[in-house]
Amino acid sequence: MTGIAEFPRRRKDIVFEDLDQETVIFDAESGKIHALNPTATLVFKQCNGLRGVEHMVDEMTSAFDVKPSRARADVLRVLDTLRQLGLLG
Repeated sequence: MTGIAEFPRRRKDIVFEDLDQETVIFDAESGKIHALNPTATLVFKQCNGLRGVEHMVDEMTSAFDVKPSRARADVLRVLDTLRQLGLLG
């Protein structure tokens, strides 16, 4: 998982909305819609360029009552997926 910024930032032109148990993202540039589960939503919403991976790990640990090692793996996996989808800028 390379290419993940120390302080990830979602693209400014991304539109997202919370619906039920997921967050829906519309990427006008690609015309694609993405649905995020609660884990991915927690990470995505913190991608503001001000919060680093460690902060996200701490948030995930407390929000989902998981061990830090599991939270770190999940955060890095989600960030890598968001990067691959072109949703981070």
